[in-house]
Amino acid sequence: MFDRLFVLVSLAFPKRIVDLVRELLVQSDFDMNVREYLGVSAVMAFAVGLIMFFISATFVGNILGFLVSIFAMLVIEAVFFVFLYITADNRAKKIEEVLPDALFMISANIRAGMTTENAIMVSAKPEFGPLEEEIRRMSTKTFSGVSLNEALTEMANRVRSNTLKRAVRLLVEGNSLGGQMANLLYEVGQDMRNIMALRRELMNMTLMYTIFIVFSCVFAAPALFATSVYYTQLSAKLTEGVSVDTSSMPAGASSFTGFLSSGPRTAAITGDEMQLFAIVCIFVTTFFSSLVLSEIRHGRLNAAIKYVPVFVVVAYTVFFGATFLLTTMFKSMLAI
Repeated sequence: MFDRLFVLVSLAFPKRIVDLVRELLVQSDFDMNVREYLGVSAVMAFAVGLIMFFISATFVGNILGFLVSIFAMLVIEAVFFVFLYITADNRAKKIEEVLPDALFMISANIRAGMTTENAIMVSAKPEFGPLEEEIRRMSTKTFSGVSLNEALTEMANRVRSNTLKRAVRLLVEGNSLGGQMANLLYEVGQDMRNIMALRRELMNMTLMYTIFIVFSCVFAAPALFATSVYYTQLSAKLTEGVSVDTSSMPAGASSFTGFLSSGPRTAAITGDEMQLFAIVCIFVTTFFSSLVLSEIRHGRLNAAIKYVPVFVVVAYTVFFGATFLLTTMFKSMLAI
């Protein structure tokens, strides 16, 4: 019953989203139907959105409550997508770390006299983690009649790794042209190990940039915004109801204090407006800092998906925590 409901709900998603989620499910090694996964995410998002509507409508009204519920639904859908992306990316990283050793082992087995198919099957070791599962799956298809090139290509498509795809492309071309597979596998593994070493060196060189970006955007900026918001609220409280009568002052003093009004003064920017501005700025700052950090550390922007939720949550925690701390510290002193 529920399976049919999930499949029916998933029909609301466009084909492009369905294909993307199907690819991520395969790359994450999840044995689940894409329609069921999308249906579960949609039902969960609708349930959370409905709960948020009833809660927020009680405090802020129906219109804002509706907007909050829509935002909550989008967040839940994003969580389901980010979960798949992070899982697929972590699985690809584990495979890339052990791939050079696996290629060296396959090369050694071929030099020992084994065929390429047997050398690949024997190299499936438990210490290779997810790569062992892919090698066993590929070997099973090879011995069931599928050609080695097709099995390699399918394995590369099951992993979200450009490094593995390039290595498989070289192996497929070398096998098709009848090259020396043992030497080719060894050279590819050596090149991958050199690339990994260069990548680690590059990450160490950019460590200071990473620390600066994280500290300034996630900790320093929210704390400064909290100080600005509290200062605005404090200024509005102190100047509330203050009036200056300049009619009895001398002409010089009156012109000097011409900026003062003769009636009650009101702040040009209220504390609520400043707080809303700070919340928006913090989100924009953390979002773009995540993009910059992902480009520096990983060389691609889509890696920011992992950083954005963490940066936003930590930055807002620092902001509201600093606001609460400032209010608590000076409340008794200034009677606000």
